[in-house]
Amino acid sequence: LDVKQVYDEIDDLDQFYDHMRMLADLFGITGEHIHQICALRILLKLNNGLRDAQVDHISESIILSSTIGKLYCELGYTGKAAIEFIHAKKAVSSKPCNNHAELVYLVNYSYYLACIGDYDTR
Repeated sequence: LDVKQVYDEIDDLDQFYDHMRMLADLFGITGEHIHQICALRILLKLNNGLRDAQVDHISESIILSSTIGKLYCELGYTGKAAIEFIHAKKAVSSKPCNNHAELVYLVNYSYYLACIGDYDTR
């Protein structure tokens, strides 16, 4: 991802981010989960390398990764979901994040554990 090229091509990065968020939400409403995952991955890339320093990008990354993991569970791809939850867990345990991000991670991870039939993990 070439940061300079993205800044040259996109006039307002925050506005573009918001439009991608709306697109991901639209795909979720229409049941296009594969497209929703693609849109969320673009948001994750934008969030991790290009957003303003004032934005809590760590919390947003945790929320995005957890949401992608939940969508993979809904599609039956629990292996791919596990990878997303590993990334989110590393961020939650090693970096500062807000309570909302941690809660989103815990709820979605619980859903994942229920999907794979693991009722004993805490």
